Amino acid sequence: MTKPLFTTKDINMHSHNNSFDYRTHGILRMSSVLVLLLFIACGCGGKHTGTGSKAVLPAGKVRVAILPLENLTKHHNAGMIGAELLISEVHSRGRFDIVPFAEVREVMEQLDIPRADRMTNVTAQKIAQTVNADLVMTGSVSEYGYQFGLREEPSVSMNLRLVQIANGNILWTHSAGLVGRGVSVSMVAQSLVTKMIDALLSAE
Repeated sequence: MTKPLFTTKDINMHSHNNSFDYRTHGILRMSSVLVLLLFIACGCGGKHTGTGSKAVLPAGKVRVAILPLENLTKHHNAGMIGAELLISEVHSRGRFDIVPFAEVREVMEQLDIPRADRMTNVTAQKIAQTVNADLVMTGSVSEYGYQFGLREEPSVSMNLRLVQIANGNILWTHSAGLVGRGVSVSMVAQSLVTKMIDALLSAE
């Protein structure tokens, strides 16, 4: 009698091994997806640098006006993008009452200040006083684009300061930059703003 090529035991073992292979493959695929998502969320190993003063914030919930940032880059809307990201991030923390950006822009038009690069400390304080703000946040975007080297790396740099309107005291300054890898410039900008607001509120 000819011996069969595969016994029932062999078939069962093969089926078990295939099931194990499929489960293992599925786990590996899921792990790869999770690693990729974490990789993106963390800015893909981006390098962050920053320096500034420790914030001395007034007690209680005060009203803050965030002005369009001065644009020192080649990107046409970098200053507006930076300000809008700041407004969204600061608002999400619930520490301050934020003056609506539309209200700030309306006052700028009334005072004939169409662009942030024409704004001085005096005009910034005048805007804040007009919208009944206790504090004003101003600054600039010094980099918003890609660094070209071995690879294109998105890079964003910002400089911020928080000023008390009543006496003109600078309560906080911070300059920081972030270089990402494998993500968009806008994602790097959002991550940088988050880190800078973390630094602002770290004193509390």
